[in-house]
Amino acid sequence: MASGFKPMGVRLVELCSHSGATDGCVMQGTELIDSTLSISDSEAEKIARKIGGLTSDYRAGGRLGQEIYLRFAGGTLLIVWNDVGGLMLRFRNNPDRVESIVAECRTFLKQVLDDSLPEIPATEAMSDGETWQRFEPQLINLLASVVSRSQTKRIIQRVLDSLEISGPVPDASLEEVTRHILDKVPDRRKREALAAEARDELTKAFNS
Repeated sequence: MASGFKPMGVRLVELCSHSGATDGCVMQGTELIDSTLSISDSEAEKIARKIGGLTSDYRAGGRLGQEIYLRFAGGTLLIVWNDVGGLMLRFRNNPDRVESIVAECRTFLKQVLDDSLPEIPATEAMSDGETWQRFEPQLINLLASVVSRSQTKRIIQRVLDSLEISGPVPDASLEEVTRHILDKVPDRRKREALAAEARDELTKAFNS
């Protein structure tokens, strides 16, 4: 993963600015991951489900290297997708530099859907569970900023139970466990901010 981790929302704003789009949204399957659309979250989620369903059909048919343009009186929608998720950008006019914008969109999708949590850094071998013992208190502190501490502990335990993990989390499972735990945060912007902080704490835990 490239250095200089940025939350997905920041990357989406930068992509819109660079491409000339007014706004956009990112989907993983039919789930809304982030949006800068000037509408309510519930409306954005409806759009994400519709577009996600459309791109899922194309994906199932093996059509990954394509894009969709929808032109309306009020502007143009550009929809790009890969094997994991999709991206919609909205333009007031027909966009210039179409090929380069599509290429940027594909790069963006690959980066943000792969980078929602950081890669676990390579370290010298250590006993499984030691990293989790250092990381868990910090993760609890992070989650306690958005939910109660007691609820935080219940969320963590439910995730561990669902993954059939008893005792300290093995190092090889840390990324998966952290991702599942953060997925329980309903507000996506808070979830992204926590993911960035979790990255730093996880890195510290590995390097301690």
